[in-house]
Amino acid sequence: MTQITPLHTYGIFALKIHGGTIKKIKDIGTVIDLKAGFMVGARAERKFELEHLRLLRSAIKALGVKLEVTPMIDGTPLEPVMIGVDVRGNITIGEEGDVQVTIRSGMDDLEEHGLSVELLMKASNCLECTADEQQTLEESIQTELQANRAEDGQLEGQGNLFVSDDVRTENAGEAPAPWEYTLILEVRKQGERPGTSVTETREYHRHAEAHPEAPNDPTVHMVRQSPGFGGVMHESTTTWQAAEFDAEARTAVFRQSLRASDRLVEDLSTYGWELKA
Repeated sequence: MTQITPLHTYGIFALKIHGGTIKKIKDIGTVIDLKAGFMVGARAERKFELEHLRLLRSAIKALGVKLEVTPMIDGTPLEPVMIGVDVRGNITIGEEGDVQVTIRSGMDDLEEHGLSVELLMKASNCLECTADEQQTLEESIQTELQANRAEDGQLEGQGNLFVSDDVRTENAGEAPAPWEYTLILEVRKQGERPGTSVTETREYHRHAEAHPEAPNDPTVHMVRQSPGFGGVMHESTTTWQAAEFDAEARTAVFRQSLRASDRLVEDLSTYGWELKA
């Protein structure tokens, strides 16, 4: 029988940021996804315990999660600032009870508060969680039971309740059929005479698993990462839409034109594209 922990509506917990990834997202802008864990050795009033998981989940649902950042300059703490953040992906619990999360903040929000990535990584950080006080005890119990079953793999017909980018998935039985992609690529090179160019046409093939959330969408996303300060990775995404596709036959054709100097031309093989002989 599952034990229901007492209902908490507020808590602020010491957090250790391990690293992050900067991304550019269409219609949103530049964000940073921070990999973080609650500090096991925090003082009692700011220590995250497993009994606080329900509070964390409720705060996520109520959009009541904020990052308290106390910048440190030469070991001296400055005034703390509060930044609204989202918790992304799974809440991971280690074998010894340590809890890891991924939190997302807009880079504009950081800059508005005078924070750089370097200051953020060196700061003293806490995660503030405020749950919906209007949630009834029965609703809290049902949320806790559902979450516990999901963690134990006992929730039938439904995936993890806290999946990447907050997308909820359903178990559709058989996995969707994979795609067979064809890429017709025009590679532009400088011609022998100034101001002229030569175009070489190449054909690539790629076998790709269908996205479980959109099995009939053959859109291709290719992510590049480059290292930055303090272990933070800068991430950019190239997206290609199919020029033509057949969802029943599971085939799609892409037509693209790139300069020969574009790094992506040389990196296509790392994304599963094979040049046709």
